[in-house]
Amino acid sequence: MLAVWRADHRGDASPPVLLRRESQPHRRLAGCPCLVAGTARLHAPNTGLRVLQRVYVIAALLAVGSLCACGSSSPQASGSTGPPADAGVTDAGSGTDAGSGTDAGSGTDGGVGANECTGLAPGTVAIQSVAVPNTFLPAGGTADGNGTVVLEALWPSSPRAATRVFFYSADGGVLASDDVSGARPLEALTDGFAGQVPVPVSSYTQLQVQRWSSRGENLGHGAVHFGPAGYVADRRAGWVYAGLIGDGPPTAPDRQLVRLVDLSAAGAPRVAWSSQPASSGTVFGVGVDQGGAILVVTSGASKFGEGAISAQWFDTGGAALTDEFLLIRSFQAGPSTWFEIRPAIGGGVVVTRVDSDPHAGFLETWTSEHLCVVNAGATECRDAPDWLRSRRDTSLFLVRQGRAYALASRRRANTDCAQTVDVLAASGTSCGTLELRAAAGKCSLRDVGIGVDGTVVQIATADSPGTDRPPSRWWPAVLH
Repeated sequence: MLAVWRADHRGDASPPVLLRRESQPHRRLAGCPCLVAGTARLHAPNTGLRVLQRVYVIAALLAVGSLCACGSSSPQASGSTGPPADAGVTDAGSGTDAGSGTDAGSGTDGGVGANECTGLAPGTVAIQSVAVPNTFLPAGGTADGNGTVVLEALWPSSPRAATRVFFYSADGGVLASDDVSGARPLEALTDGFAGQVPVPVSSYTQLQVQRWSSRGENLGHGAVHFGPAGYVADRRAGWVYAGLIGDGPPTAPDRQLVRLVDLSAAGAPRVAWSSQPASSGTVFGVGVDQGGAILVVTSGASKFGEGAISAQWFDTGGAALTDEFLLIRSFQAGPSTWFEIRPAIGGGVVVTRVDSDPHAGFLETWTSEHLCVVNAGATECRDAPDWLRSRRDTSLFLVRQGRAYALASRRRANTDCAQTVDVLAASGTSCGTLELRAAAGKCSLRDVGIGVDGTVVQIATADSPGTDRPPSRWWPAVLH
């Protein structure tokens, strides 16, 4: 079953938390039967509904698999200075093959690129940590461009299985908290955060984009609609939807659209433009490159045959840059598979396959493989370079103001309680590794989050409230 998007983050990154199925004649709910969008993070225990960090999930079938398209006290923060033994920085060492893709690194093979790594390697910063109350299940975290950290946790004992979001200053000061029942994980922006929140309307579920400031203040909501469209949040472009969207009465038909929602800090979110993609196939993913170009990934079966994945580029104003083109031929999905589409240095995007066990519940392990790279406006997905493809089970981020890559460990259940973040130059040369050990022994870890300002966030969790687990931690602006 192929599940596609909600990721970077977070990246993760990647989604709604808990969407209840209500009787809704003539219209689908805004939740997906399998995974539900978003860059990465939350999962509602025992519901079969998923929240991914920038990955969208919508239902569809492929050749050999199927695509799932688809009030209490705040935690206490404490800081610790100096480079702790469990968060050391590993020297760059010798680089791996750089590959030949200009948009994902085109350097020479091997060797330590001292000049390439200048100003890119992880530094030493004070660690901040918080112990989320045991009534919550920690689920994810990120940071905006101002260094404000948001941590998200499920509150399963609440009447609507709410998500509580906690806002912290970079040094661990508690700023605010908010309960957002059914919300997808918050996405970090240059200034503040945004998230998709479901609102029950009679027997239907309406969706809206909500905006928060860097201090956790609710700035309002907008872009109200129905439908199961997935999305990606980009700190430059805004909030990009792709898929079936309904703007009229809840019983009116949805339309296949690509839509940009303006997330300007000056006011509530508003629709900037909507365009119709060339493909009427199920939307499996969307991504935004460094220049703001948007790639929409769909089922290409009707045009290119069974198992085909297709795509189309749009510019920042919603105009099509290409027609529908073949992205991947004869794709074979696993029981639960989706794509993450993350920006590459210099333009274009990296397409990553992610798989999980659909029956794993809240504690789950995600595996992934970076498949190919699409130059901005190009109509071919070229194989990812060896240095990228060989780093499996990682989320891809741009760090150091878009000058370096960070490849961060994905979520794993009941395993060694340590994760890493590898920092690489555009060519693929390794510039160092941030080693994150949450605790001795084994634990369950969520995806490592990397914020807009380069803050690294590590989340350890458990399978039920009341269970002891390591504190959530972050390294402020360590990859700024």
